[in-house]
Amino acid sequence: MKNKSIGIAIFLLSILVICSSSFAQKKHGSLTIEWDPNTESDLAGYRVYYGEQSRAYSHQIDVGNVTRFKIANLEEGKVYYIAVTAYDYWNNESKFSNEVSAAAKSNSDQTNIPDVLILFQNYPNPFNPETLLQFNVPSEMDVSLSIWNTRGQLMKILVHQKESPGLHHVIWNGKDSFGRNVPSGTYFVRLKSDRYILSQKMLLIR
Repeated sequence: MKNKSIGIAIFLLSILVICSSSFAQKKHGSLTIEWDPNTESDLAGYRVYYGEQSRAYSHQIDVGNVTRFKIANLEEGKVYYIAVTAYDYWNNESKFSNEVSAAAKSNSDQTNIPDVLILFQNYPNPFNPETLLQFNVPSEMDVSLSIWNTRGQLMKILVHQKESPGLHHVIWNGKDSFGRNVPSGTYFVRLKSDRYILSQKMLLIR
């Protein structure tokens, strides 16, 4: 998948015209996008990129393996530019899809987390020595969250239990399972359920 075009089309749904100026600074807007699925067998999920300038995306959301997503907390009436990439189980990412743009419509529902398993990009990244890991669980299920190095060696298991539905937060302190500081370098956080394995690349700089 690396360096390949995603080869999909994006369709914006329910786009409204620019709203009145009295709401211009209020983040009551949203946009829903939908795209054709990538057909490669190693597909792990998609990332949605958006911003206020064409091909200059200030926001990224890992949405998991879905083909429809609602971006919330947008400024009502402001025009946003949006593109999507696909990534595989090794976190190789495709090129950007074709770009679309639209003005955010008014909507009182401010959630932008769909009912699917999601592993979000860690923050901060790069990090030293701690970083925040977030994942969304759509229903009660057994999940594991673990850290791996680039040689495929397990560094630490952070979560290995049944989790309730919703958004979960874990801090990784840059230590392995023996309490030792791991060296600077690239690491992968891996979220595994009974059906999916999702991963994100992280950079530790000491």
